[in-house]
Amino acid sequence: MGKETGIRYGYLSVCLLTAAFCSCRGPVELGSSFSGPQSWDSQDGTGEMVRKTRYITGIEYPQGYNWMPDLGSNAEGAVLFLMKEDERVLEIPVGYGHCVSADADMHRCIDGHLYTDFSTDQETVVKKDGVEMFRFFGREMIICMLDRDDGIHTLGQPRSGTGWVYRRNGEIILYKGSGQILHGLYMDGESICFSYMDPIETSGGVRNLYYTVKDGSPQSIPLTDDIIGIDDALTLDGTTYYIAQMNAIKGRVLFSGTDARALELPSDASGISGCRFIIDNGSLFISGNISGGGGTGYGDSFWKGTALMCSVKGNCKVCNSVIDDGKCYYTAREPYEGSTIRVYLDGRTAFMAPRYELIYHTAFGAYNGISCLAMSDTGSSNMPLLWENGEITVYDFNGAFTSVSYW
Repeated sequence: MGKETGIRYGYLSVCLLTAAFCSCRGPVELGSSFSGPQSWDSQDGTGEMVRKTRYITGIEYPQGYNWMPDLGSNAEGAVLFLMKEDERVLEIPVGYGHCVSADADMHRCIDGHLYTDFSTDQETVVKKDGVEMFRFFGREMIICMLDRDDGIHTLGQPRSGTGWVYRRNGEIILYKGSGQILHGLYMDGESICFSYMDPIETSGGVRNLYYTVKDGSPQSIPLTDDIIGIDDALTLDGTTYYIAQMNAIKGRVLFSGTDARALELPSDASGISGCRFIIDNGSLFISGNISGGGGTGYGDSFWKGTALMCSVKGNCKVCNSVIDDGKCYYTAREPYEGSTIRVYLDGRTAFMAPRYELIYHTAFGAYNGISCLAMSDTGSSNMPLLWENGEITVYDFNGAFTSVSYW
């Protein structure tokens, strides 16, 4: 188990506006724009430097309510909140009557705004900062979302059945009754893109076809006979990239248009699987799992292009990862209850205290050399805490942080 050596403890009592959010019927704006410490990012079109800010989402339950046994439950009086740096700026009541869920898969922070999706008995409702933007018939689980000038774009999966649906403001643009999304919504220049796999029945059995989609128009990815399947696909600056499994090759191959290069694989490894693309400042990175290697093995790994960057040793599995400024940050733990959470910081590893529990894998972010992880202290009534570059801040509300992101 890890040690807490070098970790400094800081305690912050968050002022809870209990009366306000117990009685509210809509979103409550808390305070004005925050002007605290922020990080510099690249220049925008005006030539000015753009700051990225830390945003954290979370769920707060009424005092005395035991939320751990039924994680994500919509308890009476619970609120979903958004923090900008250290200040809580938005609170939204949770529950069926509000069409807001406590489930961490049903809310997300995008560009500093809090988006929620909710399924009633017949409809899906999408809100932004607690205000309903649209609803549509059918119960869908929203996979990913983009908010652009022309509306809110969503990729969803039916809560019963198969396939996926691409919508803008709730209106269907493209849908499939089978298959799966490979890479969710992203921007390539001014175009909205994603990719998917579509299985078709042939006389020889099921064959998978692969497509990239640009502004609602699918484009098939031509496959040669020696390609068994594709793990992920996207377009970058108009070029199609995909990661393929091929006959007679034990690893994976990165295709850039017609150019193909194998991902770097240690000589004692036996293969690569589960690859996904990560884009950082226009550069292409890949996450995947390396099998074999004997001894401690390799496990979950990361590549820059086809060059191997790092691997998680032993039985640890990556919970969440971020590529920032070409550097790799991730959280990992062994796959058993009570295992120690580890944070990998561009070559350094920090071990969390054994009593700290990572409840939501999305509660980790990194930016400009700073990494932030939200956990719960099981040794102190599951009190929520933030670990940021070795410093711990404990909060005194009944609930948990659900995500950390920088915008």
